[in-house]
Amino acid sequence: MNKAASQRPSIKVERTNFQRILGVASFVILVMFWIYLFTEWTSIPDKIPTHFGVLGEVDSWGSKNSVLMLPVIMTALYLLLTILSAFPQYYNYTVTITVENAAAQYKNARTLMLWITLQLVAVFSYITYISIQIGLGNNKGLGIWSLPVFLVGVFGTVIYYIRRMVKLK
Repeated sequence: MNKAASQRPSIKVERTNFQRILGVASFVILVMFWIYLFTEWTSIPDKIPTHFGVLGEVDSWGSKNSVLMLPVIMTALYLLLTILSAFPQYYNYTVTITVENAAAQYKNARTLMLWITLQLVAVFSYITYISIQIGLGNNKGLGIWSLPVFLVGVFGTVIYYIRRMVKLK
């Protein structure tokens, strides 16, 4: 732990209703995706896309078992980010955290973490779903807009909440 984090106020900030909605949405997508994967496992073909180029076209194929890689990573990230969201006093901030602004800063940072969690779970689920659909012959690729939409979504969210962080100082 760095020196700045150890000097920050350690206050309990209750989750807002919006933060609860973000957390529940991430959890529901995660669980629903695992249910989908489990129920469709027998129909998943032996050859599945494992990588896509920047234009969303398949550029690598692998075995059926390779389809499990993204959901496992997604689940690990979900657990890690959900646990981290409970400890906003240890995040890195672009502003000095004081007793006066700590509650607002922690709430803002936790909301950012929960948004990022939701976006990652949704994107990993989408990529895995499309990989299965391509393997089944129901789709040809992710599409040219997948990468830009993902990048704008994640970076847009980060920029928005960093700007809020500066305004809340």
